[in-house]
Amino acid sequence: MPSVQYIKEPGYVFDLMFIFCMHFNTQSFLGEVLEGKEREEEAAYYEKLKEHFGPIPEELRIFFHRRDDGYCFLTTQYIHSHRNQYISGFNTKVLMEELRDHGQIVRRMIRFYLYTLSEEEIEECMQSKAKLFSCIKASRYKGEEKNLLYEFFIDHTSYIQILQYELIEKELLLRKYYQENYERLMKATAENDYPTLCQYLSGADIDLRFLEGTEPPVYTSYCLLNRRHIFYATIGESVYLQLGVDYRRGIDTLSQKDKLVDLREFGNAIGDVNRMQIVELLLQRDTIVCKDLERLFDFSGSTAYHHITVLYKAKVLTTHNEGKTVLYSLNRPYIDGVIKALGKFSTKPNLL
Repeated sequence: MPSVQYIKEPGYVFDLMFIFCMHFNTQSFLGEVLEGKEREEEAAYYEKLKEHFGPIPEELRIFFHRRDDGYCFLTTQYIHSHRNQYISGFNTKVLMEELRDHGQIVRRMIRFYLYTLSEEEIEECMQSKAKLFSCIKASRYKGEEKNLLYEFFIDHTSYIQILQYELIEKELLLRKYYQENYERLMKATAENDYPTLCQYLSGADIDLRFLEGTEPPVYTSYCLLNRRHIFYATIGESVYLQLGVDYRRGIDTLSQKDKLVDLREFGNAIGDVNRMQIVELLLQRDTIVCKDLERLFDFSGSTAYHHITVLYKAKVLTTHNEGKTVLYSLNRPYIDGVIKALGKFSTKPNLL
């Protein structure tokens, strides 16, 4: 039976990132939790964390704002890129050292946000702000996102300095938080031996049984803040698991969402050409309101409300309020569940 070896640092670094990502993407994060009491509890938890770790300057949104595909700059370019080091020394010192290279940050920022550019075009943008701003203007981003990019590239040095300072400040608070919650961390490591991990992670379609009879240990690292987190990777001959201390609740959510997927209901919802246009519109925007549909598609108020209601009842859309305004966005976790449910049709049955 493989042994399970605990390492602190990767989960700790991910928790540091979570403080910022959760702050700038609260509604996106909540969309990954089931509606109802569970989402209300998670929203209250996020507000408690925001109060505990304090305000974050708006300038840092450019580093942590989620793109339409769910990725944000800093985690993609400076955390996930170190995946092969997770079991051999990746920590906050490695991150802070790498963030000293301002030129590299600018280059990676261009590559991340303007990902259709070739390396030659990226080099041109590095040499010419006129070329860079022309590419930003021609991009598909909304006005607000374009402004974030313009402002960063006009004075990237001050933005990076704010980032470095805030990472240091929040890391000090996080270190204290870990000390105060040390018992929770140790409980998680003690409870999750190899058989237990096999039992529960199978609910997230992670099968560890192939490791039986092998020598390399299963490396685990835990997140105290990102408590539902589940991440799995093979690193060389080893397996690395990064889990929130309440990862089993995350698995329960995944299994419940799988049960909630109704392919017929989903098909009826997007089978209408107008509703498909609404879904495609939300690939360009994070949120819409009914008035947007009236203006863009020349719908009457009742028609716009009808289409948006059908999509919402089919769980294709999720909602949140800003004052009295109801905003609609794509329910991406549910759509992921639809894709998973459709997977059973992708392989021919064994006819032997």
